[in-house]
Amino acid sequence: MSWVANVGIEEETHEGYPVAVLSDLSEPEPVRVPVTRDGTRGLTDPDTTWWLYDGEHGPQAFAVRAGCSCGWRSKELFPLNFEDRSKTEGTSDDTGPYLAWQRQHIAHLVGATVPAHVRKEIEHLRAVLADLARTRPLAAAAAADHVEKMGRSCLQLAVPAATDNGHTWSEIGDALGKSRQAVWERFAKKPYRGTPPPAPPRPRHGWVEGDAPSAFDLPPVTPGWADGDDAPRVLLEADGAPSDVEGAPSVAPGDPGRTPGTDGAGR
Repeated sequence: MSWVANVGIEEETHEGYPVAVLSDLSEPEPVRVPVTRDGTRGLTDPDTTWWLYDGEHGPQAFAVRAGCSCGWRSKELFPLNFEDRSKTEGTSDDTGPYLAWQRQHIAHLVGATVPAHVRKEIEHLRAVLADLARTRPLAAAAAADHVEKMGRSCLQLAVPAATDNGHTWSEIGDALGKSRQAVWERFAKKPYRGTPPPAPPRPRHGWVEGDAPSAFDLPPVTPGWADGDDAPRVLLEADGAPSDVEGAPSVAPGDPGRTPGTDGAGR
């Protein structure tokens, strides 16, 4: 059984079908099956229908893949069941080779094809601008500049939308007639669209590069006490004024140069 779709600018016909696959991943040669017609025994014309490769009239197939008359083949392999052809082909529940042909091949061809009415409008505009260039070249130049800007603006909307819909850079390049690398360099480095990704977690002490720290981001620091020393605690009087520092080394009266953690020589 085959599946038919008409796509493309010229409404090209694409015929899809399951393709038998041998154990070495190759496709078998066409087979001719014995048949009796009007009492005369003979052979059918060469045929590649997948269910003929059951080991009786030709090699035994172990799987199928989706194929198309244009030469396209799916990368995936699908299990086969000679007793249930519809299930093997996937036409009964939109799975298997049929779904792969529709989504991976036909949908791509349809998605990259400019609709007929849009092509007609583009051709009409081209003819109008060509005629204007002969009679009013400055006006034609201004109009062409507007069209060029409109095209660039449309590209900036269409390409991100295509990536959002799951199209690859290779597919986008094919649609634009350019290489994957060329379209990636042109469009992939544009500002982020949509909801921004979550910010990285803030370090316990410090800040993310480019983010100015606030006082609450900085660790508490007590000048004069080395790491590991017991942090001093300021004792307050009833009026809130500091009276003493608990745990701090004593300072001899008349010795203003001595600091906590050092001797009188500043060591």
